[in-house]
Amino acid sequence: MRRAGRRRPVARTIFGVIGSLFTKPGHRLGTTLFREAAMSKFSTRLGLAGLALLAMSLAAGATEAVSVRIDQAKVMRIDSPASTVIIGNPSIADAVMQDTQTLVITGRGYGTTNFIVLDADGNAIADAQVNVQGANQDIVTIFRQGVGGRSTYSCVDVCEPATQVGDATDTFFNPILAQQRQRNTTAANRGVE
Repeated sequence: MRRAGRRRPVARTIFGVIGSLFTKPGHRLGTTLFREAAMSKFSTRLGLAGLALLAMSLAAGATEAVSVRIDQAKVMRIDSPASTVIIGNPSIADAVMQDTQTLVITGRGYGTTNFIVLDADGNAIADAQVNVQGANQDIVTIFRQGVGGRSTYSCVDVCEPATQVGDATDTFFNPILAQQRQRNTTAANRGVE
């Protein structure tokens, strides 16, 4: 029981409160200030992790994650003039510099990768994650038991085949892809005469 008028040192009270967050119920840290300050390994690691997160958030060039849909593009403005862009995994996303401060990111495949933008001196001026997600609007996926497998359709006004990774290769994906290639070849040849 505390005597009236006698106050505990502020540092000891603060360490006692913080220490109680990291101890088992009913377990009391030592009575000396030194023991109370020497908290568990967990609290030390937690503090170091917090400092690391703070340092990462304050790091120069750190930007938020960019989300883009597969087969769609997103324009991103860069504060400083850029010279080079590096994509971690080009099969997930592609990035093209339109000018020194405009970057166009296109989703190629599902997943997460990163991009790093360098200035003319090779210094990183942006470093961010790219999250590529599938289209979730107006997409219908049909699963057929047996030989049919999976097929995907884009149903904006009318349902049309829209090949996606995971569709049945022999019965859907390859025939649709062959038709698309033939159409593109025919269209390209019409312009050449």
